[in-house]
Amino acid sequence: MDAKHNEPLGKLIIGFLGVLILVNLMGNSWVLFIILPGVAFLYAAMTAQPDNLDQLKLIYPGVIITGTGLILLYQSMTGHWESWAYIWALYPAFVGGAMKWYGEQSQNPEEIAQGESLVKNSLIGFAMLGLLFEVVIFNLWSVFWLLVIAWFAWMALGKKHGSMCGMSHNHHETDEKRKNDDPPKRKNDDIVIV
Repeated sequence: MDAKHNEPLGKLIIGFLGVLILVNLMGNSWVLFIILPGVAFLYAAMTAQPDNLDQLKLIYPGVIITGTGLILLYQSMTGHWESWAYIWALYPAFVGGAMKWYGEQSQNPEEIAQGESLVKNSLIGFAMLGLLFEVVIFNLWSVFWLLVIAWFAWMALGKKHGSMCGMSHNHHETDEKRKNDDPPKRKNDDIVIV
C-alpha cells in the first residue's frame, strides 16, 4: 500500500481517537457499541485494494453504522432526542457519501455523480425539515408569532385593495353600487301602446 492510500486511514484513526476521548469524557460510552463496528467496516473498506470491489463495498455499512453512532452520541450528549423527527434525513447523505467514495475508488463517474446528487438533496431535505421542526413544531411560541405575522399580512393586503379579502367593509355600500349598476327597470305605467 502506498502512502496516499494510507492517508484516509490515518485521518480515520485520529478522528476515532478524538471521538473515543470525547465519549469517555461525556459519560456516553454506550455509543461505542455502535460506533466501533462502524469504524471496523470503514477501516476494512479504506484499506482495501482498488481492485477488491467486494471489500470496498464495506464503506456502505461503515458509513451508515458510524453515522448512526455519531447521531446517537450527539443526542445523548444534548438530550435532544426529538431531533429524530428530522435527523433521519441524513441517512441518504450517508449513502450518497459512500457512493461517491466507492465511485472514486472503482473509477465509476456515474456513481460519483449519483452520490453527489444524493448528498446534496439529502442535506437540503435535512435543513428544511430541521427548520420546520425546530422553528415551527418544537417551538410553539414561534407558531404564534408566525400566525400573528400572517394575520397582519392578510389585513394589510385586504386594506391595500380597499376591501378585506374582497369583501366590502360596508354591505349597504355594495347594495347601493349594485342598484346603480343594474339597468333601470320599467314600470307597467311607462308602457305606451301605439
